Amino acid sequence: MFRHLFSKNRWLIAVLTVCGLWLSLGIVTAQDREPTGGQPWDLAYTTQAGEFVFYDAPSGASATGKPVDVGDFDGDGCGDMAITGQNAAHALLGEWRGSAGHVRIVMDVCQITGQINIDDVAPEQHVFTLFGAYSGDMAGTETYVADFNADGYDDLLFSAQNSDGHVQARTNAGAAYILFGSEDFAEHEDIDLRQIPDDMMVIYGASPEDRLGLWVEGGDFDGDGYHDALIGVNQADGPNNERINAGEVWIIYGDADMIGTYGHVTDLALPPASATRIYGVDYDDLMGSCVWGADLNADGYDDAIVSAGLWRASSGVGGLSFGGADGPANQRYNSGETFIV
Repeated sequence: MFRHLFSKNRWLIAVLTVCGLWLSLGIVTAQDREPTGGQPWDLAYTTQAGEFVFYDAPSGASATGKPVDVGDFDGDGCGDMAITGQNAAHALLGEWRGSAGHVRIVMDVCQITGQINIDDVAPEQHVFTLFGAYSGDMAGTETYVADFNADGYDDLLFSAQNSDGHVQARTNAGAAYILFGSEDFAEHEDIDLRQIPDDMMVIYGASPEDRLGLWVEGGDFDGDGYHDALIGVNQADGPNNERINAGEVWIIYGDADMIGTYGHVTDLALPPASATRIYGVDYDDLMGSCVWGADLNADGYDDAIVSAGLWRASSGVGGLSFGGADGPANQRYNSGETFIV
């Protein structure tokens, strides 16, 4: 997955994932770039100048994908990375959590050189991990970085598509978390998502099997200067839960004090009055499988771009017979549909 370029002083940092287990950052100066492909970069040479490699763990941590994103969570001018392992298993509080997932935060990648082997000696950069709360949650399903409270520090939005809700009573309802940036962000140590810290809020899906967070994105949809969270819920059942798997998309609006406005826990079974809910058209459309935010018509407001056309048993394996929307008058089976709002 390739999401963002973090640029600083004419350097371009390209974030790539290969086979779900390898992260490499290659840098070239703007004047050295050739659009013809005349300067190949072979990632096999892991000690070459301008390359940084991150080896995650444990085995199987990224069997169905490895979303990554980049921001500056502590505002020091160096890029910080969020690297997921949505299938990772771990033991916390004396309990084995299979496929709970994790998100690694690598702070201050100021020099593009060397390696981090997370199973080896302590790295020079500070790395801390957000561990999925329960078995099967798949924390790290998707990630998105933006400044939701407009305080000058990037914030991290990430999801756990199979979370069972606040009290573990809604199977696969899904969850999305926002960890807010701050000047002392780098002081974080490992976080167990079963115990939400003071600088985090969590949004839970409204109903069982909704899969809130299959995709997360954002934009400033109301033009107030605060980034808003755009969250796909591809198996939600529409108005009054009467359109099975039609899919939905939620917009949770940014605010100077999001925790003060929404609380540490937002349950979409009792949604905030300010939130926007977009319903899919027909049963099995699975709308919200892919979402994006951008100002297409240049009116100063970002537009929500939402698609109905992908099932994803987890993050890209299986489920092809459940493909999505069927086109005009439902006459094009699984052709997919995209809407701009």
